[in-house]
Order: sequence, then C-alpha cells, then structure tokens
Amino acid sequence: MTETATDQEIDQLVWSIVQHSANPHDQLNYVRHAQGRAAGHAAALMAATQHWGDTDAPLLFTQAVSALQALAQGGADGVVPARLASQAMFHLARWHRLGYGVAVDTPTGIDWYRRGAELGDTRCLINLGRYTAERDVPAGMALFEQAAARGNASAYCFMAHHDKDRFEQHMLAAVQDADPFSMYCYGFYLCDRAGSDADRASHRHWIERAAELGETEACNYLGVGAAYGRHGMTRDHDAARYWLRKGGRFGGANCMFALGRLLLDLGEDEVLEAMVCLHHASMLGDARAQAMLGGRLLWRSKTAQAQTDGIVWLRASAAQNQSYGIYLLAEALRNGRGTEVDLTEAAHWYQKGADNGDSDCQAYLGLAYNRGAGVEQDMARAHNLFSIASLQGNAWATFLLGLTFECAWGTERDPKAAFDCFMQAANGGESRAAYRVGYAYLTGVLTELDKPAAVRWLRKAAALGNADAKTALGLMLLNGDGVEVNATEAFKWLRQAAAQDDASALREIGLLYACGDAVDQDMEQATRYMGRAASQGDQQAVAWLDAHCPKKPQWLDKLLTFKQEDGQAGEGGEGRNAADNSDS
Repeated sequence: MTETATDQEIDQLVWSIVQHSANPHDQLNYVRHAQGRAAGHAAALMAATQHWGDTDAPLLFTQAVSALQALAQGGADGVVPARLASQAMFHLARWHRLGYGVAVDTPTGIDWYRRGAELGDTRCLINLGRYTAERDVPAGMALFEQAAARGNASAYCFMAHHDKDRFEQHMLAAVQDADPFSMYCYGFYLCDRAGSDADRASHRHWIERAAELGETEACNYLGVGAAYGRHGMTRDHDAARYWLRKGGRFGGANCMFALGRLLLDLGEDEVLEAMVCLHHASMLGDARAQAMLGGRLLWRSKTAQAQTDGIVWLRASAAQNQSYGIYLLAEALRNGRGTEVDLTEAAHWYQKGADNGDSDCQAYLGLAYNRGAGVEQDMARAHNLFSIASLQGNAWATFLLGLTFECAWGTERDPKAAFDCFMQAANGGESRAAYRVGYAYLTGVLTELDKPAAVRWLRKAAALGNADAKTALGLMLLNGDGVEVNATEAFKWLRQAAAQDDASALREIGLLYACGDAVDQDMEQATRYMGRAASQGDQQAVAWLDAHCPKKPQWLDKLLTFKQEDGQAGEGGEGRNAADNSDS
C-alpha cells in the first residue's frame, strides 16, 4: 500500500477515485473535502457541471471511504505507520461529521477523532477537544493542551474560546505556527475591536496572510470588504475580484457566491463569469447562491428549460429556509413564472418567510389575506401583517397599510393615518405612495388641498417611474392646474405613461391628436391611441371609438379581440422591489 504522508496526497488518492465519476456529487464532495487547499477545485467543479443532473449514476466516493478505512485499519494492524493511519482517521471523522460522501453520523465521526487522538494525531485531539468541551470544559482544555504540547499551536485558538481571561495570550500563541485559521481568527478579533479604520488597517495583515494561505473565510472577508466598502476598507473592485477568485480556487462556496453577486452588480460585461460562480456555489449547496441563480434564470432567461431550472434552484434554497429563496419561489408560484400558478402553495411559502421575519413575505402574505388569494380572506389579519412589515421599515408594506386605513380594510377608516402611512412610504422611495400623497394634495382627500405640493409629489412619483403620477402631472401641466401651462412637458409625461400602457394616458394622448392640442391633428394616431386605451378596458376610449369609428379597421378589431381573450398575468421580479402593481 502506498504511504500517504500529507493532506495533498490524501487529496490525490481521493481524486484518483472520483475524477471519472459520472455522478456530480462525487466531485462536489471532493471539493468540500479539500477546501482550503490548492487541490484542483476548478477541474472538480468543471466535471461536476458536466455531469450535473446525472444523480442516478453510481457514487464512487464510497471507494474513497473504503481506501481511508483500509489505511486506518492498517495502522491498527501495524502495517501502516501510526501517523498515516491517524491522518486517515482525521479525514474519516470529518466526512462522517459533515456528510462528505457518507450520511452525517456525528457519533461515528467523534469515534474516529478519538481513535486518531489515541495515535497522537493533533488535529484529532483538537477536534475531540472541541466536542468534549461542550459538556466538560476542563477535559476539553486538557485535550487542547496535549495537542499544543505535541507542536500544534492552533490548539491555542480553541483554548482562547474557553479561557477569556487569557484570550489574547492564547491567540498570540496560536498564530506562531502560521496556521491560516488561527491567523484569520486573530485578525478578525483585532479588527472587530479596533476603534478606527486606521487601526483596522494595521491589523488586517493577519487576515491577508491567512487568505494567501487559502483560508476561504479570510478571502471572503477581504473580498466582500473591498467590494462594498465594509470592515473599514475602501471600495476596490479589482482587490475584491482578486480575493474572491482566490477563495473560489480554494473551494470556498462563500467566495464563489460573493464574486457572482459582485460581478452581476458590476454589469452585463461580467454576467457569464458571474453565472458560473453562482452555479458552482449552488452545486455546493450555498442557499444564497441558489436563490440568486434561481431568480436570475427565472426572470432573465428566455427559454422554458432555464426557467424550469430556476424553479429547481429556488426550491433548493427555500428548502434550506433561505428567506430570499422563499420569497422568490412564492413570487414565481403567484405569477406562474417557470411553473403553474399555485396561489395556495405561494401563500404557504409566504407564510414560511413571514415566520422568519421577512418583511416582503409578510407584506405579500397580507395581500393574499386581503384578497383571499390561496387563503381564506381575512382583512384584519392582512392589516396586522402590513403593520408588522411596516414596523421593519418596509415601504411597500407601509403603503399597503395606508390603503387599509383609507378603505377600512380590517380596521376603522382613518384618513389621517392613511395619509401618514403614504407620506412615510413615499419618503422611503415607494412610488405608488408618492403618487397617493400627490393625489391627496391634488384632490383634498385625506389632507388639505395644496396644488403646489401636489405637483412636487407627483414629480417625485413620476421620477420614480409611476405611470399614474406621470398621467396626473401631464394633465396638470396641460391644463395649468396649480402650475403654469407647459404643453411640451405635459406631452412628454403623457407619452412616458402611455409607454407603460397606462389607459388614461393613452386616452388623453388620443384626444390630443384628435383635437390637435399640443400636437398636430392626426386622426389615425388618435384612433391608434384610443384603441390601445380601449384594449386596457378604458370605457371612455371605447365610447370615443364607437362614436368616431363605427366601422372599425381590421387592426383595431384584432387588437380589441386579442386583449379581451388575453389573460392578465401578474407581475413578479427577481428583486426585493418586485411588488404588485395594483393598489390592493
């Protein structure tokens, strides 16, 4: 039997067994096993991607388990040196404890640590000490001390956790061996307690040294810090890419996810690498990556297969209780995106997210109860859910809460409370709330009449993309209602609202073309705009067409017939601002 003296040789042994497997979980278990070491993770992830979906193929990792068990048994029989056998025991313990290639079996994992510790393996001593200290701190500390006495200084890192009075003394001892994990922990501790960014910068070298040696948590710390200006770091996307790519090369799914998210934030030029990163992290089980990948596939892809894959990833994320994955899955089920519409299951997932404290899910669950969509209608419960989500600062929920006060849905009518909610939500950037504030000032409903304030708020709502606000603002400018007449600007806002298929804007532009106000008279254009407004259900446009086009052209008949037969699918989105466009 070939002697195996290092982790790298163990990695080579495992890889020689699983590299040609047709089951992707073999290669993924290898990546998990070798995380933190330069062990050919890219090739393993490429193979896993190639075979993704072939989960019925035979698993070969069991052969790796058998090979390490043979090494361990050889130590017991005296055929294999004790140091080699104990090293095999260490990896067998991790595999059983974490479920790499075998079912999670903590007792068996601890037993392998115990057997390795009996042979003097310091890593087995340390990990046995960690479990022992959970119920007997002195006994665990004794095991750490044995490992330290045998030359493994990283044991001091775990001593520090249980001996706070000598925390810094232990940590200083832990980093003497240049153990990556210990250096990361020490650097994190120093940076976390630093009083200024300058102090953090002076301590960050510990984390940088750990990251260079392959500690993926250190790579993630530095990468995310540079990407978003956290941990007292200056935004530096090049540095972020460097650290996150390094962490990914060492098998860190957290770094793969963070890099994928960053590259998507940076724009379309780097989408391909971003999607590869998210897919690799998703295969490795990162629930955040699964949610982001699933959402991207579902709302950005053009093919049915990609959208189906998106649902699969969202279900995987939701199964891990990841809030964003739960929210997106519920959205997909509500809108019939990548799957059949299922309001009952959508409500089930919204409830899951609401139970986790997710304010978006609370708001959508409230909307379901408000409408009786997938659940029995309960206006009072809807009002309470909107209140809970609003207390968390959710602007859309605050807007919906305002509607309940305005319309007496599940609570008494309270115009002042309604207006206050709309104002709060509008200040939080909610466009529909900003429109409601402007409309309230315009009409004197809910608050005092104030045309200049109405114009200000309608402009804010229009700038945020609200079609109703664009239409109202356009009409005010056209008619000089509370503002100087400005036909050019009025037509601009109406055109923008019409581009969003706002029926009122379409109708008003049709009237402008019909009368020749602000634009040259053009009955053909008037008819087209009125036709589009009528197809949206605008009865004034229908009446105009009946009066002016009793014999409708063929294109108009087709448009109206198509729209009457076309179902009105709900709207969703991959982002947290993907809210329902209707008011209630």
